[in-house]
Amino acid sequence: MHTLRFPLKTGRQKEQVLSKGFTAMGKLHNVVVKECKKRLRMLRRDPEYRALKKVYAKTDSASRREAGAAMNALVKSYGLTENSLHAFIRPWQARNRHLVSSHQAQEEASRVYAGVEKVLYGKGKDVHFKKAQDILTIASKSWNGLQYYDPLHTGYYKKSVRPVYLEEVFYLNTHFRVVIDWSDPYVRESLDHPVRYAQIE
Repeated sequence: MHTLRFPLKTGRQKEQVLSKGFTAMGKLHNVVVKECKKRLRMLRRDPEYRALKKVYAKTDSASRREAGAAMNALVKSYGLTENSLHAFIRPWQARNRHLVSSHQAQEEASRVYAGVEKVLYGKGKDVHFKKAQDILTIASKSWNGLQYYDPLHTGYYKKSVRPVYLEEVFYLNTHFRVVIDWSDPYVRESLDHPVRYAQIE
């Protein structure tokens, strides 16, 4: 698998589009974080969970396994799972589908969940809110929401072929020209294959 990074050719109008996208992703992130904080707070207040944590910390391996399994069941019951967060963000994404695709919403929810895992099983203290300027990437788990097109591997728009003459990223109904250094042999070899995944940084 090859990984490449290219600058986008933008102007004032297109930079405003990108700003809108990063702002939307920041709002999405914070909606998920707020819900995770609430669920973590409820879990920590649960008497059974608190008792199990004490058992887990003080007992032998067999009892630790039993306590760990019971704790994981409680974690799941409070909706602190990746799939549960995907389901939680779905209505928000549906209301904001013009800004965030379903796969982009899932990808950001998965990133927040990675922080939840550190809180539950690692040394993390809490999950954190972000400002729009703190969002560093707009990604998607698939071709949904953020597409890369090139003349060799022509893409499809609404079931009709759109001629592509230059490499571009299509995001929020806007075409962004990709600036590529074709003198680099690694770049030429990599782009001889279809691009499966793209993100904006």
